[in-house]
Amino acid sequence: EILDEALRSHSSGSAELALRRAMLERRVAQRCGGGDARCAEILAQHVAQAQHLPSRAVLTRHYARLCEDILGRPQEALEAMLAAWEAGCRDLHMLSELSAMLVRVASKSRDTGSGEAEVQAALEKGISLFEEVLASAGVSALSPSQARAAWAAYVDFLL
Repeated sequence: EILDEALRSHSSGSAELALRRAMLERRVAQRCGGGDARCAEILAQHVAQAQHLPSRAVLTRHYARLCEDILGRPQEALEAMLAAWEAGCRDLHMLSELSAMLVRVASKSRDTGSGEAEVQAALEKGISLFEEVLASAGVSALSPSQARAAWAAYVDFLL
């Protein structure tokens, strides 16, 4: 109740408090059996309400991990990540996780019969995301250290 009140009032939009609220719900509900779906609902709600891109990026990444790793809903996780990217969440963590998720989800689809073309398309999409961010590095959207980190992440993705 205290966290809910804080999130409704002076701490509205706080990614940190929203994460604590969702994890508290998960912990309490797991004692009674379940809780992961409710945790996902809470995170999705706070993602939708996030007014600042950094907060939205953090919340989306946590939501996507929960969907993919715990709830077994990788397509839902990918859709959330792509929506955040399109909304402007373009930090290096989002880029790295989104590009890796594209390939993971496509690989799982391949395992269920979609084929190599989907995996190739995911790789190409990941490459285009990195190239988009790295092209903006010359326009000073990234600091030199961020540009180096982006290049390192790009090389890791290609490997």
